[in-house]
Amino acid sequence: MERQHFERNLNKLKKTITIKAVHDIRVCIKKMKAYRNLFYLLNEDESRIKFKQTNKLFDVLGKLRNIHICLELIADHEKKEANNNCPELRDFLNGKIKQAKSWSKRSIKNYNEKELSEFELLLAAMQTNNQEESIESKINSKLKELEEMTSQPHEIRRGLKKVSYWIKTLPEEQADQNYKTEKLNDVTDQLGAWQDHEVLLKEIRYFTKEFLPSSSDENKRLKALQKIIKEKKQSLTDEALNKPGFVKK
Repeated sequence: MERQHFERNLNKLKKTITIKAVHDIRVCIKKMKAYRNLFYLLNEDESRIKFKQTNKLFDVLGKLRNIHICLELIADHEKKEANNNCPELRDFLNGKIKQAKSWSKRSIKNYNEKELSEFELLLAAMQTNNQEESIESKINSKLKELEEMTSQPHEIRRGLKKVSYWIKTLPEEQADQNYKTEKLNDVTDQLGAWQDHEVLLKEIRYFTKEFLPSSSDENKRLKALQKIIKEKKQSLTDEALNKPGFVKK
């Protein structure tokens, strides 16, 4: 199933790059990587599939996605604060989008689908074994590990996304009985928004340090925006992480 979704979105991207297809294929890759990781944990197998090209495609498309999200967040901010627009920052990011699209097209064109066949063999091997108890043990161990990482929101989110895919390999009744999947989705969404704001904050810092004159009026507006972003990040982490237990019932 994941291979079909991957190939469908890869074909879309070969024709034209859209943010939806970028998002969807990156979700496919996240799932593939999560299942691969679970397989090796269950089998204690060190002869790992590297997914070298798949990881490269994921990273390149991620850069394009991040810039697009930054522009969306800036547009939202400018709607709320009409006198606090950031045209020079937008121009800077639009220039980066052109370069990111060029890299993305090259990575899409050069992608070798051989790695997909290797993933399917791995997934088939995992599905032939009844390992529900072992999978649940790995899930619970990962959740315990994540609960001790409250100062690392991005790593918590990455871990919880992985766990959410692992839970989907369990029988539905077992998953519903033992895990709060709705809560898991809420927490990962909040931490995803935290990461989006963190990416924008880094872009602003880089832009103001390397390109924007300190005397520019926009510099003052961007300082105000940075303060708003920091407050939003704090609000998101407070809401997401002040819920002990994450998703285990």
